[in-house]
Amino acid sequence: MKIAIFSESYLPYLNGVSISIRILHEELTRRGYEVWIYAPRFRGHQDSYPTVRRLPSFYTPFEPDYPIAWLFAPRLWREFRTLGFDVVHTHTPFFTGMAGASWARRLRIPLVSTYHTLYEEYLHYVPPIVPKSLVRRVLRWHLKRYYEGVDAVMTPSEIGAEVLRKYGIRKPITPIRNPVLPFPEVNKAEARTQLGVPDDVWMLLYVGRMAPEKNVSVLLKAMPHIVRGCPNARLWLGGSRTRLR
Repeated sequence: MKIAIFSESYLPYLNGVSISIRILHEELTRRGYEVWIYAPRFRGHQDSYPTVRRLPSFYTPFEPDYPIAWLFAPRLWREFRTLGFDVVHTHTPFFTGMAGASWARRLRIPLVSTYHTLYEEYLHYVPPIVPKSLVRRVLRWHLKRYYEGVDAVMTPSEIGAEVLRKYGIRKPITPIRNPVLPFPEVNKAEARTQLGVPDDVWMLLYVGRMAPEKNVSVLLKAMPHIVRGCPNARLWLGGSRTRLR
């Protein structure tokens, strides 16, 4: 089987979606499937996989590290229609996903899509000059229109499925958890020694983007209450910072 994956988020950009797609790509390839990735072009990045294709992209001042793909990519389209894909799997309802959906429909290829992100939780990234109520209405209209146009929808959790049903989407929605790599065994005593953490300290660890939508502030607000009950508790935060206050 030959599969085309379209995603706005992919390496070298690191987030949950790009990592899950990398794992999906590697595992499907290991099982004998032929997988091609279509994602926006990143400045200065060279892909190691020969089946990764980069759509022309542009950057905005609002998210200068996150490229946005152009819908117009005639060279890639000409190649795409000769490759004989069996299924197209989009991981975004926006520019790259819209290109994938359009190409799949034009060639009558089965189209499935994964709804990864609760986009209404990201409205704080909208410039203040734009009314959030307007963005919310347009977003809901677009999501319903996009996901009603695919053959099947997947979500990493039941919460995502519930959100799509509230939007009025009637297509089949199947919750399928994102793939996770097994954690390597860690010698806790050695790790504590390397970090300089005494044995009697109770360690709490958060690893991920430190952004408003990740609710890291909940952990910070909870720590005084935790410390009252467990004075030796300490919180470690690891990850990149994006607009965390």
